[in-house]
Amino acid sequence: GAVNTIVRCGERLYGYNTDWLGVRAPLAHRRGERAIVLGAGGAAAAAVYALLSLDMDVTILARAPGAAQRLAERFNCRWGGLDEFGGRDADVVVHATPVGMEPDNRSLLAAGDLECGTTVFDLVYTPPETPLIRMAREVGCEAIPGTEMFVHQAVAQFRLMTGIAVTPALVREMLS
Repeated sequence: GAVNTIVRCGERLYGYNTDWLGVRAPLAHRRGERAIVLGAGGAAAAAVYALLSLDMDVTILARAPGAAQRLAERFNCRWGGLDEFGGRDADVVVHATPVGMEPDNRSLLAAGDLECGTTVFDLVYTPPETPLIRMAREVGCEAIPGTEMFVHQAVAQFRLMTGIAVTPALVREMLS
């Protein structure tokens, strides 16, 4: 439902979306698990698509339950209000709202909401360590920062534009 990469081939333009690939790659090791997506905007849609491609059981929770319902109907998954979040209900949590992006230093979740062993992927990338990522690490979760989404998007975009496959490690090195 969205394009973030356009490639010209002769006189034709081709549109691609690499957002979902940026979410999928860091979570590929969690195939078939239960996932909760926090948010119902464009990044959340990409996350839901990625999680479903990994055969995950997906629930969308948002501050505006109507938005969660619309997105859930699009992808045929469950939905609810953010107040329905239960850490025991998920193996993977993907945060896809702007809460926690500089200068906002809040988190939608509290430390008590997270279970040790859960994978928490915060799509917010500034700061690189958001309040949610810091809290997830402290609780003993696998914490994936938003910069990992960028790394894997860059890998896909570089291949689309040049035909050359680069590694995530090379992209990380170039970013540092």
